[in-house]
Amino acid sequence: MKNSNFPKIIVVKIGTSSVTLEDGKIDRININKIVAQIYALSLRGSKVVLISSGAIKVGMGILGIKERPKDIPHLQACSATGQSYLMEVYNDIFENYGLFASQILLTYDDFRSRKRYLNLRNTFNVLMEMGCIPIVNENDTVSTDETKFGENDTLASLVATGINADLLINLSDVDGLYTKDPSKNKDAKRIPVVEEITSEIVKLGGKSSSGVGSGGMASKIKAAKIAVSSGTGFVIANSKDENVIYKCALGDDVGTFFKGLSHNYTGKQTWLAFASKTKGIITVNCPAREKLISGKSLLPVGVLTVEGSFGVGDTVSISCEGKIFAKGITYYSSKDVLKIAGKKTNQIEKILGKNDYEEVVHHNNMVIL
Repeated sequence: MKNSNFPKIIVVKIGTSSVTLEDGKIDRININKIVAQIYALSLRGSKVVLISSGAIKVGMGILGIKERPKDIPHLQACSATGQSYLMEVYNDIFENYGLFASQILLTYDDFRSRKRYLNLRNTFNVLMEMGCIPIVNENDTVSTDETKFGENDTLASLVATGINADLLINLSDVDGLYTKDPSKNKDAKRIPVVEEITSEIVKLGGKSSSGVGSGGMASKIKAAKIAVSSGTGFVIANSKDENVIYKCALGDDVGTFFKGLSHNYTGKQTWLAFASKTKGIITVNCPAREKLISGKSLLPVGVLTVEGSFGVGDTVSISCEGKIFAKGITYYSSKDVLKIAGKKTNQIEKILGKNDYEEVVHHNNMVIL
């Protein structure tokens, strides 16, 4: 679909197959094509952030490792080796176009902390204002199972929502989302536009055919849901298509375009919904759920029970009848919430000896999922 306004901030995510050859060597020709398109976007006034996979595969090629390691230490070793070589190539090619690249390596912890999340957003904004092209990858050299993204699709969407990007272009070795698996069904048809990510759309997710990356169609649809929830348009397209990045920015009919929601999450709500780490669960009754969905705050009278241990200011999930439907920042610890559960607000001071807040979770610190 044609964009009425050329996107001002664009995030481009490229997979391992886009930057490497079969033997693990860096695909300079394809990277040059990618950089040339980013240069063309910069001439149109767009600010671009590049999310690049490939460090592990490059490191494997350099170290002579044939199969992708399964243990974290060897993955970290490959990433540490490959990342420097990959950035060297990026720097050389970007300089040929008069652009400067800057490296940002991230783990999930950089998003889970609200303070680090805001600092990270400020860093991106300053780099883009200075004309730099941030090149982002997961920090595989230090990440663990608890802090890993596992793939760069989610990372790209969290970056895009954090900097209020207009468009996220997710490039891979597939032409987009299909009605069926195109490798098994000749009658499979590409879906040009997704208006809403329904359960039927989610079911269409499959695995990557390349075998060299860690993401697949399922992870891309999950990433699309994050992006569109904050109003960012999301495109899945084939990196091998000629000038695909520029075509996506123009709104040409390439790949599959997921429309950004008009009534989207705020930056804080996006962080709460997709990046914050929850410390426990507060279960509420049905009347409380309806009030929360309508925009009200969570009062003690609506609380049934608590799971987990959390403190003041921690993020918690909010559930009803076994289903989590919201997340929010609590004003009370898990111990205090248990004491005042089901009570009226005028009873809080008598029970706790204080009444700092009438709400357990204020609606300004909550997001409905």
